[in-house]
Amino acid sequence: MCLRIKEGKYPPPPLREVSRNVLPISPVKAYFKECYANPYYLWIFLALTLGSLSRRPVNIFSVFYAKSIGMDMTAYGLLLVTTHGSRLDYRFSSAGWRINFTRCGSVWRRWQSTRW
Repeated sequence: MCLRIKEGKYPPPPLREVSRNVLPISPVKAYFKECYANPYYLWIFLALTLGSLSRRPVNIFSVFYAKSIGMDMTAYGLLLVTTHGSRLDYRFSSAGWRINFTRCGSVWRRWQSTRW
């Protein structure tokens, strides 16, 4: 189908002026100027940062909470490993790609909760 197609002639690209006095920091300045000029992306960056910071206290104080309710650290470690392992398992499995991730994860968590 594409064997008989011939491309037309294109004009040569315009020549760029190369300045010898460009500082190495200039591309970095241009990057920050272009990326942070749009307020939409600033809100996205802010939302992602606040979302990751909001989970931090839960992760920091979970060991102290487990100790305060008298949970054995071996059991706490096993629970932590199974929850993190189940997240990776269903996200990277073929079932996770074929079925909805939320459905696959909820089935996995229900199965994990019945095992204990």
